[in-house]
Amino acid sequence: MSSTRSTVAGAGTRNPAPARADVLDLRVAAPVVELTESTATLGCPVFAADQPPTTPALPCPRCFRPQGRRWVRIVAMKAVLFDWRGTLVVDPPKGWWVERALSRLGRNTSTVEIERLVRKLDDAYLHPEVQAGLPTEDCDAQVHREVNLRWFEIAGLDETLALELYELDFDPECHPFYPDVPQVLDALHSAGLGVAVVSDIHFDLRPEFAAADLDRYIDVFVLSFEHGFQKPNARMFQAALDHLDVAPSAALMVGDRSSHDGGAASVGITTLIFPPLEVFLDRGLRSVLDLCGLGASANPTST
Repeated sequence: MSSTRSTVAGAGTRNPAPARADVLDLRVAAPVVELTESTATLGCPVFAADQPPTTPALPCPRCFRPQGRRWVRIVAMKAVLFDWRGTLVVDPPKGWWVERALSRLGRNTSTVEIERLVRKLDDAYLHPEVQAGLPTEDCDAQVHREVNLRWFEIAGLDETLALELYELDFDPECHPFYPDVPQVLDALHSAGLGVAVVSDIHFDLRPEFAAADLDRYIDVFVLSFEHGFQKPNARMFQAALDHLDVAPSAALMVGDRSSHDGGAASVGITTLIFPPLEVFLDRGLRSVLDLCGLGASANPTST
């Protein structure tokens, strides 16, 4: 299940870099510098060329941030791995899916009927046969179809309703991107970070990203049904790292289920888990930019 609040896991898996004498590194404690002392521009030749003379000269804001009267090094990330459902796109509650399926069939969409069907689906979900299929359902498209239609059958849904409910998941309108996704992906791409989508899914997500003009920001899609394994299997995350040519310590995994996305931490990837958000609001993904040292580079009013 998803955690009840946003947490960061796996940060301790990084290999410490040598500590500098004039900054506080987030990973290794070192002597700190007073802001009144001459610090010179540290670690960023591009910033050094653009920075006007100051007394004292200030460190690059991309590489360091002030904390009280000392500078703190921002640990640079080279890539971000995103889960898809519930992280980049809205995953509505079960009642929403049931109501949409009933509506498309022209059936009764009363609250009583929707709640009745949701209870039956919840009960059937706990059936041993359904539970047995979950760990591998996204490893193959046909297996996913069989497991889910069997779930609907155990719940007592008739074949027409079951098929309509299943086919809804192939409709891009049923999982819109959260409003803050384009800005965050653009900021990561503009900063030169690699971006991967790592998803347990039974169909190709690329067309949906292309339709939203977001495919240009994605360097690799690691989709479970194309690989034959699914999260939390470490191979899902390693496949993304291999393609991006990035070490685990230089990557950030962003998801909404610790049980699945948390598998990245076991590989050595710092992992951010968001709580569920089943409505069309900002996902809070600007915190990803903060963790990557890009918080000040993204314009919150941009679209």
